[in-house]
Amino acid sequence: MKLPITFTAAIATLTLPSLAQAQTVTAATGGETVCARHSSFTLAKGDSVEVNGAGTNSVSLLIKGTTGSWILFDGLVKAEDQPAASQRGTLVLSTDHTIAYRRSHNPKIYALVPSHPMPVDGQTVQVGVMGVDMIGQVLENAAIRGDDSDLAILSRVSPGVIGKCSYRWFPGKGLIRQHH
Repeated sequence: MKLPITFTAAIATLTLPSLAQAQTVTAATGGETVCARHSSFTLAKGDSVEVNGAGTNSVSLLIKGTTGSWILFDGLVKAEDQPAASQRGTLVLSTDHTIAYRRSHNPKIYALVPSHPMPVDGQTVQVGVMGVDMIGQVLENAAIRGDDSDLAILSRVSPGVIGKCSYRWFPGKGLIRQHH
């Protein structure tokens, strides 16, 4: 079966507790939806996405495209670990499905939550969209710059929404093409 998408498989070096198979998916035309653990996002034409870390209730994806590289971290946060309203950062996006804050401690990190959260195992879905890696180092050719240009990427992310997926991440299996 020949797909208009190229795949390369390899075992990833993970920054989080469990092993997962990593692979790269490249968007031939754009518009493909990638479903992570609890959330989804839309690929732009020419974007590639690869799994670069996974945990029990989370996954980290590295997206590379014509505008640069960024990381999407999709996971759950316990109510007691939610930052207080004064510590969330600057509100930069509020839509019917997404609320996004630019974090005050690092403007290249955004926290996105569903506008109408549905708890998952008593926890809240939270997505990090970042121009830095998990240890805070700026990504090479970072697409997330800490300014209003980031809204083009943030608006493609749907925290807490898993719907029709072109690709879906499964623990231990990686990104799998979905047939509709």
